[in-house]
Amino acid sequence: MNEELKVVISADISKYKKGMKDAEKEISNFQKELNHQKQNVNNTFQSIGDGIGKAVKTGVKVAVGALASLTGALAGIGISAIKSYADYEQLVGGVNKLFGDSSNTIMKYAQDAYKNAGISANTYMEQITSFSASLISSLGGDTAKAAEIGNMAINDMADNANTFGTSIESIQNAYQGFAKQNYTMLDNLKLGYGGTKEEMQRLIDKANELREAQGVTTKLTIDSYADVVQAIHTVQEEMKITGTTMNEAEGTISGSIAMMKASWENLMTGLADSNADIPQLVNNVVSSAAAVLHNIIPIAKEVIKNIPAAISEISPEAGAAMQAVVDFASAAWPVLKDAVSQAFAVISETFNFIAKLFVVFPLVPEQDKLISSSPTVNFVAKSSE
Repeated sequence: MNEELKVVISADISKYKKGMKDAEKEISNFQKELNHQKQNVNNTFQSIGDGIGKAVKTGVKVAVGALASLTGALAGIGISAIKSYADYEQLVGGVNKLFGDSSNTIMKYAQDAYKNAGISANTYMEQITSFSASLISSLGGDTAKAAEIGNMAINDMADNANTFGTSIESIQNAYQGFAKQNYTMLDNLKLGYGGTKEEMQRLIDKANELREAQGVTTKLTIDSYADVVQAIHTVQEEMKITGTTMNEAEGTISGSIAMMKASWENLMTGLADSNADIPQLVNNVVSSAAAVLHNIIPIAKEVIKNIPAAISEISPEAGAAMQAVVDFASAAWPVLKDAVSQAFAVISETFNFIAKLFVVFPLVPEQDKLISSSPTVNFVAKSSE
């Protein structure tokens, strides 16, 4: 009896071929958009005289060229995206376990925390889960109410830090201590109360007075962590501290920088999340960066304007030379402003392009998709006498 065993190995690579074609298409579209932005920059300078126009145009061409050359290097942010998303997955798991049906409320607050509290979604979840167990327990398991009070606490921490310039970590430590009925760090909040249980009781008594004047008759007690959080909120509200972070997010240099940093961290996480709204995350980064420039530019212009006068006090000749430089910069500024706008357009398109590539080649592919597109092996046995 002769037996013949044939092993036929075949690989279903049709989905990989499609992925490559999709990637090539996105690269082609991105190159066209980049060329379009370069042309926009060139058009900006056509109305400028040969004097300053030529010099500034050359500089911006170099900048745009550098942005194009960095496109390939930006793929390296995938490493940061993976790490951020790994943290995100762990934190979401903690939120789901603690808040259950109210976890979606927490996630919504987390996504908006970059502008409301100046922190990323990951940082928000890390902070709120650090004291949520005590908060939920003090509310008898009411996770919906805990989500509202917890969010209020996060914003109160940020407002306090921005008002007094205190380290946010020291304020977070204080709140975590309050959850354990440890009041030694109450003075970290700089509200005029020392770090003792008696001083916390005095703060709660003050909050009850304020609430009674507002027509709220329910008394807050030191035995409830939720009441302690609400008492601090009431006192900070009376001191006009509440809302400071949100107001500063777009109106001050430090506030807008914090917002931009947080929105960038959210984008890094979103790049590895198949459910993320990448265009919105990119827009958050760009609008935050625009807010930073809006706050910095007037100050920078004022500094530059005053430099010649200051230098003239030391050396009139040097002051005159510096004034010429300032005059040149003032003439060039409208052009530079347009160039910055074009650069933002290039950056925005770059991140949208990277996001599309992650859709074609996801960092963390779904298991069923991975299995369906994997190579297949078929064994065919044949026997003959």
